[in-house]
Amino acid sequence: MIAKLPPKTTSITEMSIADIGGDDLFCPRMWAGMTFCFVVTLVVMTATGVAIEDKRSQYRQPAAILLDSGDTALVVANKNSGSISTVLLSHGEVQEYPLGKSLRDLHRLPEDRFLTVDFVDHQLIEFRVENAVVSLVSRTPVAQYPHCVIATQDGHFVFVSSLWSRRLTILESVADGQKWKTAAVVDLDFAPREMALVKSEKKLVVADNFGGRLAVLDCENYRIELEHRVTAHNIRGLHLADQDSMLVATHQMLNELAHTSRNDIHWGLLMSNDLRWIPVEAFLQKKRPLYQLAHMHPLGKENHAAGDPGNFDIADDGTVVVTISGVDEIAFGKEDDFQLKRLKVGNRPVDVAIDSTGKKAFIANSFDDSVSVFDLTTEKIEGTIALGKLRQLTEIEKGEQLFFDASLSHDGWMSCHSCHSDGHTNGGLNDNFSDGSFGSPKKVLTLRGLTGTEPFAWNGHIKTMEDQIRVSLESTMKSKVAPRGEWIRAISAFVGQLPSPPALAAARGEQNAQVVRDGREVFRDLGCAVCHRGSRLTSPQLFDVGLEDEQGNTKFNPPSLVGVSQRNAFFHDGRAKKIEDVFFQFRHKIPPRTPEKDIHKLVQFLRSL
Repeated sequence: MIAKLPPKTTSITEMSIADIGGDDLFCPRMWAGMTFCFVVTLVVMTATGVAIEDKRSQYRQPAAILLDSGDTALVVANKNSGSISTVLLSHGEVQEYPLGKSLRDLHRLPEDRFLTVDFVDHQLIEFRVENAVVSLVSRTPVAQYPHCVIATQDGHFVFVSSLWSRRLTILESVADGQKWKTAAVVDLDFAPREMALVKSEKKLVVADNFGGRLAVLDCENYRIELEHRVTAHNIRGLHLADQDSMLVATHQMLNELAHTSRNDIHWGLLMSNDLRWIPVEAFLQKKRPLYQLAHMHPLGKENHAAGDPGNFDIADDGTVVVTISGVDEIAFGKEDDFQLKRLKVGNRPVDVAIDSTGKKAFIANSFDDSVSVFDLTTEKIEGTIALGKLRQLTEIEKGEQLFFDASLSHDGWMSCHSCHSDGHTNGGLNDNFSDGSFGSPKKVLTLRGLTGTEPFAWNGHIKTMEDQIRVSLESTMKSKVAPRGEWIRAISAFVGQLPSPPALAAARGEQNAQVVRDGREVFRDLGCAVCHRGSRLTSPQLFDVGLEDEQGNTKFNPPSLVGVSQRNAFFHDGRAKKIEDVFFQFRHKIPPRTPEKDIHKLVQFLRSL
């Protein structure tokens, strides 16, 4: 049975800067983005919904955008409010429907049925859109922390990638096509996000949310048959082009051989932001490194960088429109263009939907609850659609916007998120002078669960979180503007409340109390708690653990082990790629005669953290 949802209708005929909350306009790009949003003509009219009318302001954070099959309505999934916003384009009518807690993606099925996923309630949600009205069809449980969804063209099979459980859920339609059953659950060695069906939908490409791993799933036997490790991270878009012969991805690259000097940042040597075109056939064969096969579009240049490229869409004629999330712009052009053109849009654009004519593109702007309308024929932004009133932001929300703001770095090359992906880590190495010298790049540490783990940096010389943030802005990112105290306090508030990642075993529902107890005993007996002690499993001291970096440093501050199961690189230089490697390959603090079964118990304990 299809249940029609009561909309939260929005009535907006005019909006001023004051409506978004006075002192919110302290962020360097927030003023420019919000001024643009409200100065451009608002395509907004009073909705005529007859159910619940709610004129209260919200903070929606749109995460994904699609058009219905007739290009008559926009459908927007909102991350923060868990709602679906619809825009009837003929009238500019905006309506909002409560659907979940935190929606992360959209996929359109035949007959204007849509799929989204709820990151908090761990559900696949199917709904229908008719004349911009949303009707709930079904809710189906999937692996925990779902982030992206994709389906075969006939809508018979659906694939859901789940972040912290590191799983793919494959679902098959049953009965009248309005119910789903789980056909398979596939475990991965990384946290998956973006997906693309290739090879006549017989293969599924799955990208790492944090680092540069790309896996290929055989859709017939549900097995991972191939994996690429590429020099890339933050893969935020993955689509097919040129009659499905090219796999296209947006990503960043952190160069461990470059320094956090103004020169290396200015010329894009430290952090680059890229659009990569890869031949599908070559990708599936893995005969040569992808660098030899791919065509790259650098998305930034000196004095005008492109920090944090997001999702994108490709028109039938090959025109690509890419969101440049960190600097509030889009880039557009074709594969054979020497350089893509750029235009300013709203605050943190994250997704694009191009209509069937290839003439209009709609860009979802996450941090000002708006949609920019881009005319591809005139190459101009022709309007902005406000999804509703934006309420006054909390200090944590202000900090979040600053955390993702690449304009805080030199030329706009990177934001805090560029290295600390979604507050976690991209797993790469960064030579940022943190130990007082260049030449010994260190692994980027997670910022999740950071509170109570002071001091910071690998040598433990930074005592407070606010000091660490100031050093990062001034020294690592080489901000051209002296960081203001309220910026640092806001970023600190945002980072300070980030929870540790859930334990992998818990996210998969595989936590075994007895195994945890046995492993904890081994952890204690082997003396691991000397360095990793207390509730945060760390220590303020420095320890010599038998490692030496390129500058001869031998003492390091131990990182917290809380959430260690969600990391893919270990030690200061990331030499160990798995928790097992730490002990079996590198024999980290393992006495010579330690029984192998005890090491396995220790590994299982760490997987429970």
